[in-house]
Amino acid sequence: MLKIRYSGTPISQAKIDELHKVMKETGGYGTYMHWLHYANLGNWQRQRYHFAYTTIGGNGIDEKSCTCGLVATISPSAESDLLMTPKVLTLIEGIELDYIQQVKGHRQLPDLVESSVAIIVRHHWQEDLDCYTWDAICQECGEFIEALDCDQANSFVDAHNVKCRR
Repeated sequence: MLKIRYSGTPISQAKIDELHKVMKETGGYGTYMHWLHYANLGNWQRQRYHFAYTTIGGNGIDEKSCTCGLVATISPSAESDLLMTPKVLTLIEGIELDYIQQVKGHRQLPDLVESSVAIIVRHHWQEDLDCYTWDAICQECGEFIEALDCDQANSFVDAHNVKCRR
């Protein structure tokens, strides 16, 4: 059976600055990696990018944690109303999703307050445009966009969170 829970909070710039200060004062690889973990997470939250950021394993537990704080126990054979429906998965066929992106229950980024049925799931560097483009999906209706700029992807997410959220 699929289980979900939530952890984490939005990563503020103040938190990143505090960790950076500690890293500078103490040095060492461990403090650098600690700062880098939170700096990257904070950036992805501000970009509204949902993906499996951490994996928790051991003692028979296998969980993935999204950048929005959604934590799902991995159960590939699970059939649950917490997973996108087969109909929706068929509609978005061709968009490669990780397990956590198929689980419903995401929170809106970057504030982590309200639920989100539409999420940004991928980014691509477009060398000819000298910028990133983004892919987003709606987990309810199956509509998706590919290779749009950040503002367009955010507009898609915002519109579907109004239109499709139950």
